[in-house]
Amino acid sequence: MSLQTTFEPAIARRQRQGTRVDLVRLVRVLAAAAVLTALLVSFNPFPTDIATGGGVLVNRVGYSLLAAFVLGTHVVVTDSRILKILLNPWWLLLLLPLPLSLWGAGWPPTGVRAMLFTFSTMLAATGVLTLPPDARGFRTALILACGAVLALSYAGVIMLPDRAIHTAAEVEAEHAGLWRGIYAHKNIAGPVMAVIVFAGIYIVRSGRPLVGAALTVLGLVFLFKTGSKTSLALVPLIAAMALLGPVLLGRGRTALAFFLAVFGMLALTLGAVIVPFFGDILHSLIPGTTFTGRTDLWQFALDLAAPLPWTGHGYENFWTTPYVEFAEKPFELDWDMRGAANAHNSYLDVVLQLGWPAVAIVLLVILVLPLLNYARCRPDIENRRLADFFVMVLGFMLLNAALESFFFDREKQAWLLAWIAVVGLRFTSRMTAEP
Repeated sequence: MSLQTTFEPAIARRQRQGTRVDLVRLVRVLAAAAVLTALLVSFNPFPTDIATGGGVLVNRVGYSLLAAFVLGTHVVVTDSRILKILLNPWWLLLLLPLPLSLWGAGWPPTGVRAMLFTFSTMLAATGVLTLPPDARGFRTALILACGAVLALSYAGVIMLPDRAIHTAAEVEAEHAGLWRGIYAHKNIAGPVMAVIVFAGIYIVRSGRPLVGAALTVLGLVFLFKTGSKTSLALVPLIAAMALLGPVLLGRGRTALAFFLAVFGMLALTLGAVIVPFFGDILHSLIPGTTFTGRTDLWQFALDLAAPLPWTGHGYENFWTTPYVEFAEKPFELDWDMRGAANAHNSYLDVVLQLGWPAVAIVLLVILVLPLLNYARCRPDIENRRLADFFVMVLGFMLLNAALESFFFDREKQAWLLAWIAVVGLRFTSRMTAEP
């Protein structure tokens, strides 16, 4: 018997094992890409009902099945070390105000359905990080999902302009001509495109310059066409802070800079309505600004929130309810905001629905703790790149939240992307990402 004959079975076994490993890896990466694509695209792209933005049965069933799938992968596939990281008591504290707020709420069934749906989408989002076997797999999933959003959105602009571009026939006729792609509104499309820009930067830094540059350029062009001024202003600021901060200041000081940026944004938006000192600073910097009428809306909402400062009115139990609809008409303000869908400020909407203590919990769990995780990021190059990407996403969303509402909104891509960033930053501080 020759040596070749002796070693052939062993070599064949190793080849078969290697093939199985490659196949499992491919399946996990594609599954992560499918989950992220579903979260970003939704199960109802190009929604016809602009008012609801696609809040239909197909989305609820689709996201519920997605959550069940991810839960199954956690049981069968997810490493026990990763599961321990996911079982974070702080995250349970973050979610606790939702069910508590429904005790004594005016319309609890509405809140219960919305709460369960929110929990499902947040669970599904964790699969984006746990399914890929390594950082390269995560990047592939990210490329595929971002590519799908861009392809569908640009195709919509070309082939379905009435669906993918705002028209003068809509309620907000002033948005006519602005791109929204697969989403219901330009203010939903803008933040998603901003994240695609950040993803492109991350891909470039990870050694795939052509693919990363394509994502960055296509995302920037679409973002510009949405006309989202806030997103356009924040993207270069956030990118500069995340990329230059660690080099010039170190991660600890960069984390502090992000914290101060969010605090400053809150002080000059909602704070300007609550605290006269901040209002004076705002009007000295930008005389006469109302953030497109938002300050009137915030004052109206704060007046209605006053009777229940500690508990709020209940999750999904404030806007679009009779409590607001039949409130006294605010004649002293410039417009009647009783038909508003939200406060256009995520932090204020938490106050209205869950109470002021819940705001403190939100700031602790999705601002302070993630920034501490960013500062404590493992020193490996993969962890650093991932942490920089996640802090760009989270920093952008928390600043944008001062002018848009999406916290705990089960169908807003902004909330799901912020949640993925929160979970991702916890991972980068507690385990080394494999290349």
